[in-house]
Amino acid sequence: METVMSSLKPLDARYELLAPPEPGNINRTLFVTLRVTNTGSEEWPNEGEHPVNFAYHWRAADGTMLEMNGQRTHFPRTIQPGETLDIEMMIEPYPEPGEYLLEIDMVAEGRAWFKDLNVPSITLPITLSAPPANAPLICIVCTVFPINDAVGNQVANQMAYFVRQGYEVVVLSEAVDRRRPLEQRRHVIEIRLELLQEGETAAAKRALRILEQADRFIYHYPIYYPLMETISWIAQGIVILDYHGITPPHLWEGHNRELLATSQRRLTLAHYADYAIVHSQYTRDELLASGAISGDRVFVLPLPVSLEHFQPGERSAELAERYGIDPEQPVLLYLGRIAANKRIDVLVRALPLIRQRYPNVKLLLVGNNTGHYAKYAAEIEQLAVTLGQSEHVCFTGPVDDRELAAHYQLADVFVTASQHEGFCVPIIEAMACGVPVIGTHITALPETIGDGGLTFRPDDPDDLAAAVLRVLDGRPRAAAAEE
Repeated sequence: METVMSSLKPLDARYELLAPPEPGNINRTLFVTLRVTNTGSEEWPNEGEHPVNFAYHWRAADGTMLEMNGQRTHFPRTIQPGETLDIEMMIEPYPEPGEYLLEIDMVAEGRAWFKDLNVPSITLPITLSAPPANAPLICIVCTVFPINDAVGNQVANQMAYFVRQGYEVVVLSEAVDRRRPLEQRRHVIEIRLELLQEGETAAAKRALRILEQADRFIYHYPIYYPLMETISWIAQGIVILDYHGITPPHLWEGHNRELLATSQRRLTLAHYADYAIVHSQYTRDELLASGAISGDRVFVLPLPVSLEHFQPGERSAELAERYGIDPEQPVLLYLGRIAANKRIDVLVRALPLIRQRYPNVKLLLVGNNTGHYAKYAAEIEQLAVTLGQSEHVCFTGPVDDRELAAHYQLADVFVTASQHEGFCVPIIEAMACGVPVIGTHITALPETIGDGGLTFRPDDPDDLAAAVLRVLDGRPRAAAAEE
């Protein structure tokens, strides 16, 4: 038998630059998008003893090496020979303004740099400027920076506002949702407290410099997170606490209950803030009860809600078909996490009462029902089966922002039985779409709803059903049906 030897090198690659980094300043994260093909004979593992990663080096304009080991960009999975994928690299800027060369290479950890295996690296000229001398520096600190989240959107709104006002804005966050727009992520340093305390990585050094130089600070507190401890480090400027409210532990099921208890205890960190903003009178009272800050330094500022894409409209035929909704069928909508403190069971228990008058009513539950929320979601599904309502309850899972308004427009009523809200953004979005709202008469919900909707007694399916029937009886579709 003849043996045919492969001419492929074990480790080999082909790169294509898709999006070079934009010129920036030393406070901004840089991003590079590449298309890479494994042209070697070996797979590239993304974990284990010798993972293959992207890396970068900073060089002076004359080629002199300045920083050898830039942070790694990991592949999402093992890459097989012949496989091609696009990958985004996050680059820490060199800490001094100037003209530089950014060299991008790959490394088989513990084995070799690809450049040393005669795989050409990519070298890009980069200009890094100093921040504008007259621009105040504001540092925003948060636990994570997700999409489809009230706190994440508040961080994004603050960032956009201060940029428009001429501030230099840097966000310190323990994690960033990669679906956030690139222009927002350029302002973010991903950093954990332990790395900040060690101060060894380029990201930690940049974050420490920001904490030492900023003129203004906003610390978000939706829940305790280790990075929050840095509020006690600040020795200059004005420090503002943005308090979002903490779900009482007894209302929660599962993994975060102890963290919620810790969050209540560590609210004493508000002592380090010069001022605090809250988003309802309810959360103001909650914060003042901690005794950590005086009332004359706490201000109620309702959450800003962008209503550009939220307006009344006809039901989407595509969504109606997706969820099996008939043209005249009454729809109750809940939008939010499928979590125990939201008391979705109350919505399901109200269905038999509502169906006595509207037999074909459907409850649409829009939100995350997987991961940490899967157990409670399964309990709700079983409750619907037990009560004979399973055909009238529909879990959609999370929906894309582009479809959010269309989901509101499906509804005749927006309902929430939540037992703890610091504001409740979906209430405002539903109102903007012309959808009547009904919420529990507890915590911040009566404030947010105001005179624009109805409230009902907590944990009372009968009272909820009465409110829903009051709305459905007066809806345009019902009036048209009667004619």
